[in-house]
Parts: sequence; C-alpha cells; structure tokens
Amino acid sequence: MSKGKVQTDTNSKTTLSIPNDDLASWAKLNQDLSVPFVHKLQTKDKKYIYDVNTSRILQVAPVVWNIIDDFGRMNKDEIVSKYSPIYEINNILLAYNTISKFQQQDGLLLARHPKYIKMPYDEKTIRKILTSKLKILILCITNACNFRCSYCIYSGRYTDYRCHSNTMMSWNVAQRAIDYFLCHSKDSECRWISFYGGEPLLNASLMRRCINYAQQKGGKDNISFTFTTNGYLLKDDIAEFLASKEISIVVSLDGPANIHDRNRRLSNGGPTWQQVVDNLRTFLKKYPEYKKNHKMSINVVLAPPTNVLEIQEFFNNCDFLTEHINVTVNSLSNLDSTYMETLAPGSRQVAGKDDLYKEFVTNLENGLVNKHPKAVHLKIQTALFQRSFVDLYKRGCSTAAHPYIPDYFCPLSTCIPGSRRLCTSVDGQFYVCERVPQVEEMKIGDVYQGIDISKARELLEKFVSFGKDDCKFCWCVSNCKADCFGAILKNGRLSKELRRRICAIYRRATHHTMSDICRILEKNPRALDYMEEIIIS
Repeated sequence: MSKGKVQTDTNSKTTLSIPNDDLASWAKLNQDLSVPFVHKLQTKDKKYIYDVNTSRILQVAPVVWNIIDDFGRMNKDEIVSKYSPIYEINNILLAYNTISKFQQQDGLLLARHPKYIKMPYDEKTIRKILTSKLKILILCITNACNFRCSYCIYSGRYTDYRCHSNTMMSWNVAQRAIDYFLCHSKDSECRWISFYGGEPLLNASLMRRCINYAQQKGGKDNISFTFTTNGYLLKDDIAEFLASKEISIVVSLDGPANIHDRNRRLSNGGPTWQQVVDNLRTFLKKYPEYKKNHKMSINVVLAPPTNVLEIQEFFNNCDFLTEHINVTVNSLSNLDSTYMETLAPGSRQVAGKDDLYKEFVTNLENGLVNKHPKAVHLKIQTALFQRSFVDLYKRGCSTAAHPYIPDYFCPLSTCIPGSRRLCTSVDGQFYVCERVPQVEEMKIGDVYQGIDISKARELLEKFVSFGKDDCKFCWCVSNCKADCFGAILKNGRLSKELRRRICAIYRRATHHTMSDICRILEKNPRALDYMEEIIIS
C-alpha cells in the first residue's frame, strides 16, 4: 500500500466513539514494548490502525482494532477470555491470526521501537553546514515601526522580547553580516537575504545599499532578496527600486478594513487599511509582473476577536489578488497569551474556523481542491489547513531498503541553529532565527566573531535531549513537526515542560488530521493525489 492510500480488510463494521480532546490524555504515551507500535484511528463507519514503523494505515475489523491493544502482552487464550463477552470466539481467533499474519508475512504491526534517540547531525556535518551552507541571512535593519499592532511581540507586553525603538542597523554591521553570509554559504544551492524589523522600509536607504552591495559582491543571479512589510510605505521611489530588482515582498494585511484596522494601527492610533490597500493596488498596477511572478505574498494574522469567514469573503472578492499571489495565514501561538489576556473571555476565539475547515474537507472529498489548488477562492482554506494534510500524505521515513524506523533514530526535522535563518540584530548579534526573542540562550555569535559552532551544537543537543525519554514511544516519531526552538522558550530558556506540551498538541492535531484523511479517502480515493506535486519547504 502506498503511503497516501488506505489498505482494506473486508471484515470492517460500523462503530463510533468520540476521541478524547483533553490535552493531558495526549501527553500520555504507551511505553509497553511488548505490544505493536501503532496508533488507532476511526471514522463513522470504519476502523483503522496506523503502523508507526512503516507509516501505513490499515483498515481493519473492529475486533482486530480492539485486541491490538493486548496483542503480545497477552497470549491467545487470555485474549479470547477477555474479549469473548464482546465478540464470538471464532472472530477473535480470526482477528488474532490476522495480526500474526501481518507481523510474520507482511512485516506490519511489529512491536518495534527505536532504541535510542540521537542527534540529527554529527559534529562534522554541523561544522560543514555552518561554515559553507547557510541558506538565509535575516537582517533586522531597524527596531522602529510606524505601526502599533495590538498583537505585536515587540509591543512591550511580552516577556523576553525587545520593544520598539528608533534604533537602526549601521552600514558597518550590515556589511559585516553580508560578507560573513556570502563567505559561509558558498555551497548552498539557493541563498537569500531577508530584511526584517520593525518596519524595514523605515531604513530603506540601508536596504538599497545592502541589495546593491550583495549583488555586486555575490552576483546578481546567485542571491535572492525578500522582506516583510506592513505596506504603508510601499510606494514612490522605494517601490520602483524594489520592483526593478525583483525583490520578493510579503505584505501584512489581515483582511477587510473592520478586521485589519482593529489591530493594525498607526503609532498615533490612526487606521492603516486604506493606505495599505491603495499602495498594493498601485504597486500591482504599475508593476503587473508581480501579479504573476510569485514574488508578492500576503500575510494574514488571525487575531481574536475575528471571523475567518469574513476574511475569506474579502480575499475571494479582492480585486488585486491573483492565483500567483500567495496568501499565508498565521494563528496566534502559545506565546500570545499576553494579548489574549487583553480580551474579554467571550472574545478570544476565531469565529468560523470550524466551518471553514469543514468546507475545506468537503472540497477535498469532492475533488475541488484537486482541480483548482491555486484558485483565489481557496487561498484562505489552503493556507490554513492544507499543509498538515500534505505533511501526513507524504508521511514517514521508511523506504523499500529501510522499511522500519532505525534503532538509532532522530525524529526531528529541526534545524541546526542559524543554518536555515541566521538572524542578525541591529547591533550585530547572531540569533537562531527571527522567530525567537533576542535573549542570551538564543544568541549564537555576532558579526565580529562569526557563529559560535559549539553554542549552536549545544542548543541542538539540548533540544534533542528533551525528547529522549518520550520520542521512542511516540507514535508521531517518524512525522514529527514539533521542532521549533521558538515554540519551547519559557522565561528566556528552552523548556522541557513546554516541549512536552507542544508534543501533546501536535499528537492531538495529527490524530484528527489523519482520521480526516481516512474519511476523505473513503469517499474519494483520488482526492489527495494532487498533493504528490506539492513541494514541502
């Protein structure tokens, strides 16, 4: 069975129970090494078993689904005795033999776990990547911003994060950072320099100088550039310069005016939506290549109280949006509890999200996403929900040559600190990435001394060590995406407690997505075929 398909056992029957959504229950892991390493799923009409070692999903009879919990822990007679009040003895014996056959003939449903959770990279590889294969340099060219967004992590309400200030990066710091990056990214196939703030366009002169310098020194065709902007200053000479250089642009726009202006205000309190939208319309009219060159993106933040259906309606009817303009949607994360505390208890939810998810699943079942994956009317749905489906559709680490999880295994896709997104602060300090607070724990060097490779390795070792007790028992071990340093920071330090909470959240979400995949494929076995063409970055 391919990883995107469901293998069928014709003995299935109809049973329905509601999975437990209590987060504490998802934190618990079965550490019994005698039973098959599996996870159980179900839809309204069918039962499934996810085999962790092979990443395959098996549709099975309810009796198989039930006795799998005790297979290996009890002998045949004990299993018959336990389940005979529920099932006929012949059906129990048939189920027992079915599991035995899966194990002995097909190599499925084995009680096989990784023996040791190891580092994803050895020291030689870490050194090689950090000295010659850096991918993205992020230059925080200013701490200043002309907006005061209510949910901004730099608002002064968030522990460990810096506040807005008028500090600007100097040319000396920027030049040193670019020189270091160009020298230490020579073996990377694709190199990017990204400008970050604050609002980067408040230091537009430094952006211009950095772009011209990097192209002159590194070659016009060898480096790409991007930046994130609130869009308020995206006009006039700087817009012309950016377009002439074909710079990738990410504009923050939270939807219609009533939603956007609720949170995204000027520093003097004034609204911002009209100016941002006017700038976007003018830019795309003047530089129409940005309607089709995939270099314009819109970033939406779902900040309660809001209604995602209103946001979808806005973008569905947006006169400047094309299928080639990407839309990303970000929900507030666990660190945004400070913002949530400013809201009344009844206004802390994103209205319409469940309805939109149901609509997305129905569109998948009916093959509509398959036919129009880039359609404007699907952008908010796909931005919110598609990635988790793609990750699981392309799931697993097993191959024909290596069908099982290795004894010595690293389940994490986490980065070597600084290798993917080396963040440079205005004063020239290097940090793991732009998503983490600029605290000592996340500092890995500076533009004067370069990356401290030992510090980067120690951070990675610490992150991996937090999972050594749990990962080898976790049924998400071969699909883990709970791999972000920024997500497990608490009071400026990496937190094992927070790591376990993030893992429980990820297991819960994975269970529901995997169950929905089974339900979708019951109705339309080809519904997810289009995901084969999606490249995960």
